[in-house]
Amino acid sequence: MAASSLSVVRRSSDRRPSSARWSASGSARRATGDGYWVVDFYPAANPAVTNLYGFGDAADVTVPNQDSGATAVASTPSGRGGWILYGESGLVVPFGGARWYGDGTSLHHIGGTWPPFGSAIDYFSGIASTPDGGGYWLVGIDGGVFAYGDVAFYGSMGGQHVNAPIAGIARTSDGHGYWLVSWDGGVFAFGDAQFSGSTGSKPLNALMIGIAANPDGPGYWTVAMDGGVFAFGGAPFLGSMGNRALASPVHGIAASG
Repeated sequence: MAASSLSVVRRSSDRRPSSARWSASGSARRATGDGYWVVDFYPAANPAVTNLYGFGDAADVTVPNQDSGATAVASTPSGRGGWILYGESGLVVPFGGARWYGDGTSLHHIGGTWPPFGSAIDYFSGIASTPDGGGYWLVGIDGGVFAYGDVAFYGSMGGQHVNAPIAGIARTSDGHGYWLVSWDGGVFAFGDAQFSGSTGSKPLNALMIGIAANPDGPGYWTVAMDGGVFAFGGAPFLGSMGNRALASPVHGIAASG
Protein backbone atom coordinates (compact mmCIF):
# COMPACT_ATOMS: atom_id res chain seq x y z
CA MET A 1 0.00 0.00 0.00
CA ALA A 2 3.00 2.29 -0.23
CA ALA A 3 2.98 5.41 -2.34
CA SER A 4 6.00 7.40 -3.42
CA SER A 5 5.13 10.68 -5.09
CA LEU A 6 2.50 12.95 -6.53
CA SER A 7 2.91 15.87 -8.89
CA VAL A 8 0.49 18.28 -7.21
CA VAL A 9 1.72 20.30 -4.24
CA ARG A 10 -1.03 21.50 -1.91
CA ARG A 11 0.19 24.59 -0.10
CA SER A 12 -1.79 27.43 1.39
CA SER A 13 -1.09 31.10 1.95
CA ASP A 14 1.51 32.09 4.54
CA ARG A 15 -0.70 34.96 5.73
CA ARG A 16 -1.62 34.75 9.40
CA PRO A 17 -5.40 34.97 9.92
CA SER A 18 -6.22 38.36 11.40
CA SER A 19 -8.77 36.81 13.77
CA ALA A 20 -6.22 34.57 15.48
CA ARG A 21 -5.02 36.02 18.80
CA TRP A 22 -3.08 33.75 21.07
CA SER A 23 -1.92 34.17 24.66
CA ALA A 24 -0.85 30.80 25.98
CA SER A 25 -0.18 30.49 29.69
CA GLY A 26 1.73 27.84 31.58
CA SER A 27 4.15 27.21 34.40
CA ALA A 28 7.86 27.76 33.84
CA ARG A 29 9.77 24.50 33.67
CA ARG A 30 13.03 23.54 32.00
CA ALA A 31 12.38 21.09 29.16
CA THR A 32 14.87 18.27 28.51
CA GLY A 33 12.82 16.18 26.09
CA ASP A 34 11.72 13.76 28.81
CA GLY A 35 8.01 14.47 28.78
CA TYR A 36 4.84 14.85 26.75
CA TRP A 37 1.48 16.61 26.59
CA VAL A 38 -2.02 15.17 26.70
CA VAL A 39 -4.58 17.28 24.82
CA ASP A 40 -7.95 17.99 26.43
CA PHE A 41 -10.22 18.53 23.42
CA TYR A 42 -13.26 19.94 25.24
CA PRO A 43 -12.36 20.83 28.83
CA ALA A 44 -15.47 20.24 30.95
CA ALA A 45 -14.50 22.88 33.51
CA ASN A 46 -13.92 25.65 30.97
CA PRO A 47 -14.97 25.14 27.33
CA ALA A 48 -13.37 28.49 26.42
CA VAL A 49 -9.87 27.02 26.58
CA THR A 50 -7.78 24.15 25.26
CA ASN A 51 -5.66 22.51 27.96
CA LEU A 52 -2.42 20.63 27.41
CA TYR A 53 -1.57 18.59 30.49
CA GLY A 54 2.17 18.16 30.85
CA PHE A 55 3.92 15.07 32.19
CA GLY A 56 7.60 14.62 32.92
CA ASP A 57 9.35 17.90 32.12
CA ALA A 58 6.49 19.22 29.94
CA ALA A 59 4.67 22.19 31.48
CA ASP A 60 0.89 22.52 31.56
CA VAL A 61 -0.36 24.91 28.85
CA THR A 62 -3.68 26.71 28.52
CA VAL A 63 -4.68 28.35 25.22
CA PRO A 64 -7.92 30.27 24.52
CA ASN A 65 -10.12 27.97 22.45
CA GLN A 66 -10.01 29.03 18.81
CA ASP A 67 -12.31 26.44 17.27
CA SER A 68 -14.61 23.51 17.95
CA GLY A 69 -11.88 21.25 19.30
CA ALA A 70 -8.17 20.47 19.12
CA THR A 71 -7.21 17.51 16.95
CA ALA A 72 -3.47 17.09 17.50
CA VAL A 73 -0.31 18.66 18.90
CA ALA A 74 3.32 18.72 17.70
CA SER A 75 6.41 19.72 19.68
CA THR A 76 9.35 21.99 18.93
CA PRO A 77 12.81 20.34 19.04
CA SER A 78 13.54 21.90 22.44
CA GLY A 79 10.32 20.55 23.93
CA ARG A 80 9.55 24.00 25.33
CA GLY A 81 6.69 24.69 22.94
CA GLY A 82 4.73 23.42 20.00
CA TRP A 83 1.66 23.78 17.83
CA ILE A 84 -1.98 22.85 18.42
CA LEU A 85 -4.07 21.85 15.38
CA TYR A 86 -7.84 22.45 15.32
CA GLY A 87 -9.45 19.89 13.04
CA GLU A 88 -12.47 21.65 11.59
CA SER A 89 -10.82 24.85 10.35
CA GLY A 90 -7.16 23.81 10.11
CA LEU A 91 -6.13 26.58 12.52
CA VAL A 92 -2.65 26.10 13.98
CA VAL A 93 -1.92 27.82 17.30
CA PRO A 94 1.72 28.07 18.48
CA PHE A 95 2.69 28.11 22.13
CA GLY A 96 5.84 28.23 24.24
CA GLY A 97 7.91 30.27 21.79
CA ALA A 98 7.04 28.22 18.69
CA ARG A 99 6.70 30.27 15.50
CA TRP A 100 3.59 30.29 13.33
CA TYR A 101 4.27 29.33 9.68
CA GLY A 102 0.74 29.16 8.29
CA ASP A 103 -2.26 26.89 8.56
CA GLY A 104 -5.32 25.53 6.79
CA THR A 105 -7.74 28.35 7.54
CA SER A 106 -7.41 29.73 4.00
CA LEU A 107 -8.37 26.39 2.43
CA HIS A 108 -12.08 27.14 2.57
CA HIS A 109 -12.98 24.69 -0.19
CA ILE A 110 -11.97 21.70 1.95
CA GLY A 111 -12.39 22.96 5.50
CA GLY A 112 -15.13 22.06 7.93
CA THR A 113 -16.41 18.50 8.03
CA TRP A 114 -16.10 15.97 5.23
CA PRO A 115 -19.13 13.72 4.63
CA PRO A 116 -17.97 11.26 1.90
CA PHE A 117 -17.05 8.68 4.56
CA GLY A 118 -20.61 8.67 5.86
CA SER A 119 -20.46 11.12 8.74
CA ALA A 120 -19.42 14.67 9.53
CA ILE A 121 -15.71 14.34 10.36
CA ASP A 122 -13.35 17.25 10.99
CA TYR A 123 -11.12 17.56 7.93
CA PHE A 124 -7.66 18.10 9.45
CA SER A 125 -6.49 15.02 11.34
CA GLY A 126 -2.77 15.40 12.07
CA ILE A 127 0.32 17.59 12.35
CA ALA A 128 4.04 16.71 12.30
CA SER A 129 6.90 19.17 12.83
CA THR A 130 10.37 19.16 11.28
CA PRO A 131 13.52 18.18 13.20
CA ASP A 132 14.70 21.81 13.34
CA GLY A 133 11.29 23.24 14.25
CA GLY A 134 11.25 25.41 11.15
CA GLY A 135 7.94 24.13 9.81
CA TYR A 136 5.28 21.47 9.88
CA TRP A 137 2.96 19.36 7.77
CA LEU A 138 -0.81 19.09 8.17
CA VAL A 139 -2.78 16.13 6.86
CA GLY A 140 -6.46 15.91 5.99
CA ILE A 141 -8.73 12.90 6.18
CA ASP A 142 -8.67 12.54 2.37
CA GLY A 143 -4.85 12.19 2.50
CA GLY A 144 -4.05 15.73 1.40
CA VAL A 145 -0.74 16.96 2.86
CA PHE A 146 0.00 20.67 3.33
CA ALA A 147 3.51 22.02 3.93
CA TYR A 148 4.38 25.17 5.90
CA GLY A 149 7.66 26.83 6.81
CA ASP A 150 10.91 25.21 5.65
CA VAL A 151 9.39 21.77 5.02
CA ALA A 152 9.30 20.09 1.62
CA PHE A 153 6.25 18.45 0.09
CA TYR A 154 6.96 14.77 -0.67
CA GLY A 155 3.55 13.68 -1.90
CA SER A 156 0.10 12.85 -0.59
CA MET A 157 -3.01 10.78 -1.18
CA GLY A 158 -5.02 13.89 -2.05
CA GLY A 159 -6.99 13.30 -5.25
CA GLN A 160 -6.53 9.53 -5.00
CA HIS A 161 -8.98 6.96 -3.71
CA VAL A 162 -8.60 6.02 -0.06
CA ASN A 163 -10.75 3.34 1.54
CA ALA A 164 -10.95 5.07 4.90
CA PRO A 165 -10.14 8.48 6.41
CA ILE A 166 -6.51 9.31 7.10
CA ALA A 167 -5.97 9.43 10.86
CA GLY A 168 -2.44 10.77 11.33
CA ILE A 169 1.03 11.60 10.07
CA ALA A 170 4.56 10.87 11.35
CA ARG A 171 7.83 12.13 9.89
CA THR A 172 11.10 10.30 9.40
CA SER A 173 14.04 11.12 11.68
CA ASP A 174 15.73 13.38 9.10
CA GLY A 175 12.50 15.12 8.10
CA HIS A 176 12.80 14.11 4.43
CA GLY A 177 9.69 12.00 4.39
CA TYR A 178 6.58 10.95 6.26
CA TRP A 179 4.00 8.22 6.72
CA LEU A 180 0.22 8.51 6.76
CA VAL A 181 -2.07 5.99 8.47
CA SER A 182 -5.77 5.47 7.75
CA TRP A 183 -8.60 4.21 9.93
CA ASP A 184 -8.48 0.79 8.28
CA GLY A 185 -4.76 0.43 9.10
CA GLY A 186 -3.40 1.32 5.67
CA VAL A 187 0.02 3.02 5.70
CA PHE A 188 1.29 5.28 2.91
CA ALA A 189 4.96 6.27 2.65
CA PHE A 190 6.42 9.38 1.00
CA GLY A 191 9.91 10.83 0.53
CA ASP A 192 12.56 8.73 2.27
CA ALA A 193 9.97 6.99 4.46
CA GLN A 194 10.07 3.25 3.87
CA PHE A 195 6.90 1.18 3.74
CA SER A 196 7.35 -1.66 6.27
CA GLY A 197 3.86 -3.10 6.35
CA SER A 198 0.34 -2.31 7.52
CA THR A 199 -2.91 -3.87 8.64
CA GLY A 200 -4.82 -2.41 5.72
CA SER A 201 -5.90 -5.80 4.41
CA LYS A 202 -6.64 -7.34 7.82
CA PRO A 203 -9.74 -7.20 10.02
CA LEU A 204 -9.38 -4.88 13.00
CA ASN A 205 -11.23 -4.81 16.31
CA ALA A 206 -11.15 -0.99 16.32
CA LEU A 207 -10.24 1.91 14.04
CA MET A 208 -6.56 2.74 13.62
CA ILE A 209 -6.03 6.23 14.98
CA GLY A 210 -2.30 7.11 15.06
CA ILE A 211 1.23 6.42 13.90
CA ALA A 212 4.69 7.06 15.40
CA ALA A 213 8.14 6.62 13.87
CA ASN A 214 10.76 4.45 15.55
CA PRO A 215 13.40 6.96 16.80
CA ASP A 216 16.09 4.27 17.06
CA GLY A 217 15.96 2.96 13.50
CA PRO A 218 13.61 1.94 10.71
CA GLY A 219 9.97 1.12 11.18
CA TYR A 220 6.97 2.53 12.98
CA TRP A 221 4.09 1.76 15.32
CA THR A 222 0.38 2.23 14.69
CA VAL A 223 -2.28 2.31 17.40
CA ALA A 224 -6.00 1.53 17.34
CA MET A 225 -8.75 3.12 19.42
CA ASP A 226 -8.95 0.01 21.62
CA GLY A 227 -5.29 0.45 22.61
CA GLY A 228 -3.91 -2.23 20.31
CA VAL A 229 -0.38 -1.43 19.07
CA PHE A 230 1.11 -2.83 15.86
CA ALA A 231 4.87 -2.79 15.19
CA PHE A 232 6.39 -2.75 11.70
CA GLY A 233 9.93 -2.82 10.33
CA GLY A 234 12.57 -2.40 13.01
CA ALA A 235 10.15 -1.00 15.58
CA PRO A 236 9.93 -3.43 18.53
CA PHE A 237 6.61 -4.45 20.03
CA LEU A 238 6.73 -3.37 23.67
CA GLY A 239 3.14 -4.01 24.71
CA SER A 240 -0.31 -2.47 24.29
CA MET A 241 -3.69 -1.94 25.90
CA GLY A 242 -5.41 -4.27 23.43
CA ASN A 243 -7.84 -6.73 25.04
CA ARG A 244 -7.99 -4.59 28.19
CA ALA A 245 -10.95 -2.62 29.46
CA LEU A 246 -10.56 1.12 28.79
CA ALA A 247 -12.64 3.95 30.19
CA SER A 248 -12.45 5.80 26.87
CA PRO A 249 -10.90 5.28 23.41
CA VAL A 250 -7.22 5.85 22.66
CA HIS A 251 -6.60 8.81 20.33
CA GLY A 252 -2.89 8.70 19.48
CA ILE A 253 0.64 7.42 19.99
CA ALA A 254 4.05 9.07 20.39
CA ALA A 255 7.58 7.68 20.66
CA SER A 256 9.57 8.48 23.79
CA GLY A 257 12.92 8.93 22.04
